[in-house]
Amino acid sequence: MLSGVGIDRGYLQENYQIFEAGCSYRVLNGFSDYRRMRYKKGDELTFIGSNFVPYEDGLSLFFSFKGNERQIMLCVREGFQINIAHNLSSYFERVHSNPR
Repeated sequence: MLSGVGIDRGYLQENYQIFEAGCSYRVLNGFSDYRRMRYKKGDELTFIGSNFVPYEDGLSLFFSFKGNERQIMLCVREGFQINIAHNLSSYFERVHSNPR
């Protein structure tokens, strides 16, 4: 969870692979992110945006979850969360489209 302050959305990409800002997604398969934050099957999150830091192989996916902003951190390296990052559609499904 991001404490106290909201996300500076100016640097975020609004679309990333299966994700579109403002759309809601359900977790299909439970997983833990880089910080060992657990996401359970059935959790619903609304996508805010993403950021990728190539020198760290760090993918950050930002969501709203139960009224709080969350950063799902994935390390796109062998032995970490590369399988999740490369197979997002196996972990998330869209449940609501962007109301724009």
